[in-house]
Amino acid sequence: GGESLIIDGFRVVNDFRQEHPDYFQILTQTPVQFKQLYKQWQYFYSRTQPILELDEYGKVTRINFANSHSYTWKLPFDQMEEFYAAYTTFFQYIKNPVYEYCFILKPGDLLLMNDSRIMHGRKAFAGNRHLEIACVSWDFLQARQRFHQYKHLYV
Repeated sequence: GGESLIIDGFRVVNDFRQEHPDYFQILTQTPVQFKQLYKQWQYFYSRTQPILELDEYGKVTRINFANSHSYTWKLPFDQMEEFYAAYTTFFQYIKNPVYEYCFILKPGDLLLMNDSRIMHGRKAFAGNRHLEIACVSWDFLQARQRFHQYKHLYV
């Protein structure tokens, strides 16, 4: 036990989009609230956004999906049934083992991922485990990349 599990969320979304375009549209247009509270880190995250975010060209740029961080969703009554049908269908896609990649992290290993695309978790295990987590804003990394890409224009 204890295997790390990652899923390419964009691959899941592409299949979901092709097979359930109406549900896909619901998950891109319905804002829902997500919250994370970690007292030990003095961290309280709260954001309202759709589960699937798109850019101006319709390309998926971010997946916001975490059952443990899903807050009480305040949807108009007439939208609830369709939203939950879309949500549970998408969840079934995520749970499909065809999308899973499992591996064991060993001491000294580093897992670096785009948290907007990669969904992650671990399988059950007994015993202790020490895990260090660090987060970097994707916007910061992209801004740094653009700086170097266009440096010739202003240096």
